[in-house]
Amino acid sequence: MTDKTNERNRYQWRRSPSGPGRIFDSIRKRGSRLPIGTLDERGFYRDHRGVSVSLTHVLTVAITTVLVTGLLIGVGGYINDFEQDTTREELSAVGERLAGEFVRAETLAQLKYSSVELRTKHPDRVGGKTYTIRLSNGASICDGSPPCFRLASSGQNVAVVVPLASSVPVEPSSASGGNVLIVYDGGKISIEGVGI
Repeated sequence: MTDKTNERNRYQWRRSPSGPGRIFDSIRKRGSRLPIGTLDERGFYRDHRGVSVSLTHVLTVAITTVLVTGLLIGVGGYINDFEQDTTREELSAVGERLAGEFVRAETLAQLKYSSVELRTKHPDRVGGKTYTIRLSNGASICDGSPPCFRLASSGQNVAVVVPLASSVPVEPSSASGGNVLIVYDGGKISIEGVGI
């Protein structure tokens, strides 16, 4: 048997059943399956494999949507944590500056001045939010180490406590973030909010 005969025997011609005058020939390897689909009444080969393309597209869009949604939720939580950490650091910096200014006012009070007013300037906002400053001598507010400054951001659950080592009595008082007046009236030290 020649090579051409072997090659011819590897394939089998098949005439598809169709209407009169419509001939559809297909060639297939012996032992392989027939093509998927049939001829329709117009003589076109009807292939149902196109459905899988649409299904694949729908599944791809659905999976992508789920992944992007999960990514946005994860990133949103990360951004919120990052904002809180940034706010906490900024409040700590403001609190440390206030503590230093408090020590200056206390030093002036110990030099037997009858009254002291020390004007301090701080940012109006931290982390894009306003905040309040509270001078307290309560153990529950100062986390067990009174007196202290307690700085709390509005709109976020972020608060920072800065302990003070004061030999002068403290008057519990509060002020909004920004310009703060530290006042010694001859007996106690307090804080007040002041305009620009």
